Amino acid sequence: MNFSSHQNNLIEKIENALSKSKVDLINDFKPILSQARSLYKTNDFDFWLRTLGETEVDQVPVTNYGHKDAVRASNKLRKEDKNGVKGIVLYICESLFAYSQEEKNCNLQGTFHFYYSTSEECIFKISDAGTIEGISKVLRGAYRIAYTSELNINEDELHA
Repeated sequence: MNFSSHQNNLIEKIENALSKSKVDLINDFKPILSQARSLYKTNDFDFWLRTLGETEVDQVPVTNYGHKDAVRASNKLRKEDKNGVKGIVLYICESLFAYSQEEKNCNLQGTFHFYYSTSEECIFKISDAGTIEGISKVLRGAYRIAYTSELNINEDELHA
């Protein structure tokens, strides 16, 4: 198979995974991200691979809003080139696995995604537009997703 065929296979797996329940979606994304890491020859997916490998499924805050955003982004995958697909897959991961909510946007209207600083032991948020709140500086390798149990989330926000 050529690169294009492998990429189309990856896109099909992503589209299929997004139609599933939270548990199955997360279980499907582990090999999807391994495949993406190999296909694009990059370690850009390592944070998400580590997150899904080390975090209990019930602690991954997949919200309905984040899932809807991921599905919307996935609709663009087949129109993109190699670099565009890689970027969208990373965007999909952040939309799915880092807590986000429709009403929680930065002043530039970028969606905030919530993380936990392991060095400062606090929750902080980063927007799509690059705005950071709750921490002065994000240290590489010193953060993880904010767990469901650490966030004040209504049950109806979560993707089942």
